[in-house]
Amino acid sequence: MDPAFKYPLLTLAARHSHVHVARALLAAGAALAAAIYVDANTGDDGNDGLTPATAVFNIRHGLSLIGDSGTLHVAAGLYSPSAGQLFPASGNVLNDLVVAGAGRDLTILDGEGFVQVLSLRATTVRVSDMTIQNGQSA
Repeated sequence: MDPAFKYPLLTLAARHSHVHVARALLAAGAALAAAIYVDANTGDDGNDGLTPATAVFNIRHGLSLIGDSGTLHVAAGLYSPSAGQLFPASGNVLNDLVVAGAGRDLTILDGEGFVQVLSLRATTVRVSDMTIQNGQSA
């Protein structure tokens, strides 16, 4: 089976190569974490994302803070371009990535019919407990 899987709303690619984005962040002195929290209602991209109380706002920004492996915890809410989200939310992780919502009826990622929603690269990717809708293919 081909290691890359493409869906209209989501691109997942399994790979074993080094991630240049993570290296660039490390070179710039950014701290990468194994668990990052995102909240469309109370998050702020000036936060560190290390706890629910210090959640970031943009899913894309949260993905950039994940280390070699990690979980992005996406709080209940509507995540869409008109609400300020930067789509496609993309992430490159060396090993395992989990993107976990608060529930399929609670965490909604909506491309509003004109953008790709997620583009994720890691050895393994698991997306759960959320609805991804109205996206476009890459």
